[in-house]
Amino acid sequence: MTVTLGLILISTGVGILALLLVPVSLRFDSREKQLIVRWLGFSIKKKYVPEKPGKPGEEVPRRGWLFRTMGQLIMEDRTLACDMVPRLFRSVVSVIRSVSVRDMEATFSVPDPMWNGLLHGVLANMSTKNAHLSMNFENVNYIRGSIHFYPYRVLREVAGLLIRLPYRRMIRGALSRKKLS
Repeated sequence: MTVTLGLILISTGVGILALLLVPVSLRFDSREKQLIVRWLGFSIKKKYVPEKPGKPGEEVPRRGWLFRTMGQLIMEDRTLACDMVPRLFRSVVSVIRSVSVRDMEATFSVPDPMWNGLLHGVLANMSTKNAHLSMNFENVNYIRGSIHFYPYRVLREVAGLLIRLPYRRMIRGALSRKKLS
């Protein structure tokens, strides 16, 4: 009984690990307004449409109160901010480094022709292996590309960040903030 339970747990762990080692592919195209996610042979295609603004008299519901509260707490406690900002920055940079760009094509345009010319000159001298950036003078902006990443790398960075957060100081600051109000 215990041997079969052990084998089931081991095989489940190996299966989950194998799922995390399979890369995820994201393809996006701003002209066709679509995002395609591929993983383990499954493909999810999503067309996105920009949200229309509400009516002038309609009140927009407020979202993100947790992030606003934590942001205010971090801004008030300078030592907490000095501790958390570098950790967040390192984690974000590490996640970005784990993403591989397979191909990328983008063209940009800004309203001012002088800036278009300046950026065109800068981008003309840049060459990258998988990314093709260009400027145009026709007010056409689009981006199309494909990126790949491994879920275990992202999970590792998120778990590492969550483990190293200064929870005691955050809770202490939140409680002192609650007592003041």
